[in-house]
Amino acid sequence: MKKTVIMALMLSMALYSCKDKNAAEGTETAEQTEAAPAEKTPIYVVNEADWVETDLSGTSTLTPIIVKLPKDAVLEKNGNGGVDVTLAEDYVISVYAQAVSSMEELIKGNKGLTVGRTEQYVDIKTIVDEPNGFVFTYTMKPEANGATYNPESHFFYALETEGKAFFSLSDSGSMTMSEKVYTEEAAKKVYEIIKSSAKVKE
Repeated sequence: MKKTVIMALMLSMALYSCKDKNAAEGTETAEQTEAAPAEKTPIYVVNEADWVETDLSGTSTLTPIIVKLPKDAVLEKNGNGGVDVTLAEDYVISVYAQAVSSMEELIKGNKGLTVGRTEQYVDIKTIVDEPNGFVFTYTMKPEANGATYNPESHFFYALETEGKAFFSLSDSGSMTMSEKVYTEEAAKKVYEIIKSSAKVKE
């Protein structure tokens, strides 16, 4: 009888030991899960080798522009008679005619809509500033409920024809609330490709 009681006690201790070990492992796993870094927000990466000369007039006759774009880009006619070019999910370049009388007016007007909107954006910075375009970074102001946003970098580039018609190419119409992160590197690379390849079909 005594031997049976001792064996029962030993079995009970072994079970408790195993239970405590499992509990400890469970706690450790939970702590490791909590400590794991958050998944990185997707970033659009520019691979210039995949960009080819594209005639936008085939999508909209009101946009006689030839420019390098990714070969798998999706082109759609937009409501302004221009062309929306989707490079990746939520990353869109809009191309269309601008009703202005000079390049200076066009650039000034678009700066007012982007880097000049201090009531809506913070940490505004102009990275590239040229007569025909600019690259900039800003962050949407935090919401009253505490929601915050990622900083974004965008570009604006304009073309002028011999007949004084103006066209713009820009990604600044992209939704700021998107989960995508528009990096300074991507903005500068896309801007340089657009600037070096965009031309008007006269």
